[in-house]
Amino acid sequence: MNIISILQIFLLLAVLIGGVIYIISIIEKNYAFDKDKRIQSKLNYKDIILILILCLSYAGVSYMGLGNTTKRDGGWIGNYKGKYLEFKFNEPVRLKNIYYYTGFSNHDIKITGTTSLGHEVILKPVAPESEFKTLLFAWRSVNVPESIGLINSVKMIVESPVFNLNQIAFFDQHNNYLLNFGLTGNVDLKYDNLQNIVTLNFDNKLPKLIREGVIWDELYYAVTGYQITRGINSLFVREHPPLAMNLIALAIKSFDMSPFVWRLLSYLAGVILVLIVYIFAKELFLSRMLAFISGLLICLDFMHFVFTRIAAIESILIIFSTWSLFLLYKYFIYMQRKNQYYAYKYLLSASIILGLAVSTKWSALFELAIFLIVILHCEMFINKNDYKPRQQTLLMIIILIFLIPITIYFLSYIPELIIGHEKNFLDYVLRQQLYMWRFQNHDILTIIHNFYASPWWSWPIDMKPFAIYRDNDIQSKTSTVFVLMGNPAIWWFGAIAECLLIFHSITKRDTQSFFIVLCSLLLFIPYSLFSRETYIYYYYFVTPFLILAIIKLMVIFSQYSRKLTYFFFLLFLLYSIGLFILFYPVLVGNTVPRSYIYTYLHWFHSWIF
Repeated sequence: MNIISILQIFLLLAVLIGGVIYIISIIEKNYAFDKDKRIQSKLNYKDIILILILCLSYAGVSYMGLGNTTKRDGGWIGNYKGKYLEFKFNEPVRLKNIYYYTGFSNHDIKITGTTSLGHEVILKPVAPESEFKTLLFAWRSVNVPESIGLINSVKMIVESPVFNLNQIAFFDQHNNYLLNFGLTGNVDLKYDNLQNIVTLNFDNKLPKLIREGVIWDELYYAVTGYQITRGINSLFVREHPPLAMNLIALAIKSFDMSPFVWRLLSYLAGVILVLIVYIFAKELFLSRMLAFISGLLICLDFMHFVFTRIAAIESILIIFSTWSLFLLYKYFIYMQRKNQYYAYKYLLSASIILGLAVSTKWSALFELAIFLIVILHCEMFINKNDYKPRQQTLLMIIILIFLIPITIYFLSYIPELIIGHEKNFLDYVLRQQLYMWRFQNHDILTIIHNFYASPWWSWPIDMKPFAIYRDNDIQSKTSTVFVLMGNPAIWWFGAIAECLLIFHSITKRDTQSFFIVLCSLLLFIPYSLFSRETYIYYYYFVTPFLILAIIKLMVIFSQYSRKLTYFFFLLFLLYSIGLFILFYPVLVGNTVPRSYIYTYLHWFHSWIF
């Protein structure tokens, strides 16, 4: 990093700190602190107990099968052509399967076997869904034909470097795990560490093997995080802002590269969202019971559960997105109570979190519309008689909504600058924005059609779930599937609740309904303008507001018939729990009979997984 980039970074930090200090000074100078107008925190020890019950229960359930902590960095490095590793069995064996785990690799490896008759045969790995997607941090398998007969040795030869062998396992025709072999070949102690390349025990069940490798977009986000920690340029992901990858890299740097670690941030984010939804609901409805139900419903949502268990930027973005909108709501209600002192302080906090959201994914820019509508409403209608200078207020809003988030966004590129050895920080960041814009608006249009693409209007009704992993074993008639979809009970009833709240917010001028509907609509309606393919998981960020809409509807109906409303919502809650249990196998990738999926889970022709 040269002096120009360092000066530019210090300038951005000065702008950020100066902007925050300026906002605080304006608030302290122009608006009186009035503790009597402050809305006291409504959380007490009972809330803490309920939050702990929800968060710990959800953390426990989502932890099961999350991924092991086996280090997946290192092993044998095939860093030049012709380098080989040979496994010689003590006596000829009739092999059935070979499993090998690839680390950070550019190419696959050639595998040969020497038969008891001295013939050399090529052993080809099972062709995956995408050859490229299994070269990095994933298990590959070789099914050895019975016709080959007895085998004396297996050799792995590098044809194109680099190849990283992290672990290997052999099974005979009786599915016995083999350890009776010696190892020879090219081993460089500077690069290679064979200590854990073979383990004493090995479980070759498919769900376990899948969870130990990258799944779906983990290929991009986990690997990019790994590249950042190792200073490897040409990052896998440059199509999104870097904050989420930086956070994943921080976890990998702290605890090393393993399936559990690269999913750790998503796992924690999933638990934190339960906390945020509880607090949001308690703020809205002033009810501990309704807050608990809200937290429980987010735990029961299918898509949230899956995103909690994979490394994805969506898992991190939804935290910043929901948190910033909660802080915006706090600004909204304080402005209604004519308490600008706390209102603007909450808006400052919301501005900072908005910057983190935009630094995670561009779709957070949709929040800008929500911010602008709420702020304009407050300043033009609620705060219209304020005697403070309008120019000063306008400057403050510009700093809050634009300057602070943009500065945070730019600063999120510092780790990329360090590993890229760029000479001009601002120039590099601007070039990245041009690349991202070109990719999002041109390059992505040339990508081959994805079967699971779906139009924006179909998401609330769960019309086309997205299978991020599928493996159908025709011989055993079983399937191993991971599916991204919403809990039908929550999403369908949530869509109905949203429609009713639109009517309620207009006829009753209800500000809570207005805010919930505004957030829900503006977080996904902009996708209607997209000309490229879109997917159901884009709707994930609306889920917290679907739940708040359901609870708000419960509050409205209870004013007419409390017992009937509570009875109906109890049935709804039990139905949501029942569906979670029913669909659980396809949320965690358990292997189940194909008949189970056909009979119980394929509700519609468009539900293909």
